[in-house]
Amino acid sequence: MTRAHFKTLYDGLPRPSNLEILGKRRPWKAIVRQNIGLETASKKLCSVILLLALVAAPCSNASGWNETGHWLIACIAYDSMSAELRSELVKTIRSHERFQQDFLEAMPRSVRAADKATEDKWIFLRAAVWPDVARGFDDDGKRRFHRSRWHYVNRPVFLSAADRVLLAGAGDQALSLPADYDEHDLNVAQAFERSVAIFRDRRNSPRQRAIHLCWILHLAGDMHQPLHAGSLFTPGRFRESDRGGNLIPVGPEQSLHGLWDGLLGKDKTTQEVSAAAFRLAHDARRQRCVRAASRELDWKKWLAESQRLADENVYNDAIRDTVSQFERKRDDSLPLIKLSDDYLANARRLAKNQVLLGGLRLKGVLEQADD
Repeated sequence: MTRAHFKTLYDGLPRPSNLEILGKRRPWKAIVRQNIGLETASKKLCSVILLLALVAAPCSNASGWNETGHWLIACIAYDSMSAELRSELVKTIRSHERFQQDFLEAMPRSVRAADKATEDKWIFLRAAVWPDVARGFDDDGKRRFHRSRWHYVNRPVFLSAADRVLLAGAGDQALSLPADYDEHDLNVAQAFERSVAIFRDRRNSPRQRAIHLCWILHLAGDMHQPLHAGSLFTPGRFRESDRGGNLIPVGPEQSLHGLWDGLLGKDKTTQEVSAAAFRLAHDARRQRCVRAASRELDWKKWLAESQRLADENVYNDAIRDTVSQFERKRDDSLPLIKLSDDYLANARRLAKNQVLLGGLRLKGVLEQADD
């Protein structure tokens, strides 16, 4: 997709406005000392707890969209495919070696009590979040099924053209699957290629194909989250990247990455997600925006699009200016940044476009893989 096509895809979406800086965070011991003057002990305790929570917050950038985001993408794909393909894919998922404990035992009573069509759809949506479910397995289960690196690739976003030259080669990672590889070290594009190949080969066991079908459903979604494709690199503070926005605080216990993961809300029931997916898929203006792009089934191009969105929309000028300012103050923490209403509104619109694109493209990949 050319840059002109990319701009057409998101025509009408306003660029994020400036961010409001709430104030500089200092090392926690200094804040504890300064808090002696607070009116009550409870206020002092709350301030310290909040700061410690921010410091201790996890920094992995492998979480992807939250459950609702992945469910929406899977739901859009499921609703747009043929009944025959749905039936075949759900039959494959039922062959998953952990189907009993990770699917049947997790199935809500309301779904169990419903008809087979409702149950099948829930199973398909559950498969799209199963790679995240695997994070909670015991040590042996994690060793066998959890792959933290598969969810992302840190392609570079820079503060300036000068940084681009200075950091030439930063974030360079091959997107094609190498001939000789360690499956634990694959990035999202390589893992997706591998899972599609394993799923397509019917000589593989149904149990193996089921596991990799779950990964296909999940990683197609991850690749449409801009911060799973782009990360900020700077000469000092973020020389190894900001981990997809995980090191940029935008709220109490929330990073920039976490904010983008949760932009689709927290609807939990199949009915709520199905209704939201229907609204997205039947929004005439949004359909016009994504119609041509939805036919692009090269996932390397999906990542290029997402990286560009991170560059042009996620890391706006205000974020760059703030990071640049504190790049010269490396001993200080980045300030807590409050995102403007305009930024958040734009981010939600962009996330909805990405979810719709992800669902339609996932459907196309599954149709190809089933040939």
